Amino acid sequence: MPNIRNETPADYRAVEDLTRRAFYNLYVPGCHEHYLVHVMRDHPDFLPELDGSCPAAMLVRELKPHALDGGPWAYRDSPVMHFDQEAARRFDEGLPPMARRVLPCQEEFHILSNSVLR
Repeated sequence: MPNIRNETPADYRAVEDLTRRAFYNLYVPGCHEHYLVHVMRDHPDFLPELDGSCPAAMLVRELKPHALDGGPWAYRDSPVMHFDQEAARRFDEGLPPMARRVLPCQEEFHILSNSVLR
């Protein structure tokens, strides 16, 4: 059984690598999630004290502006999500190469993230 714990600085590269392998070519060709993991640790919005638990409500991301309006909740986008794409590309240059590919799951993600239930 996996041991969920806070990461330590010794874990950083392994966590970034795991994140990269998990998300590469999943939503778009390539990915930036591993770079986001890299930069978010130093951002004020980062919550290292979650200690392996995360309220399910924090897993919501508003894909369409104002989609969550009118409910008893609020979505606040963190500035850490708006990182420098060129810096992410440079970060990737220091990692083992991976092939960027177009896959059916990317089209599925596009369709689902642009769909509206009425």
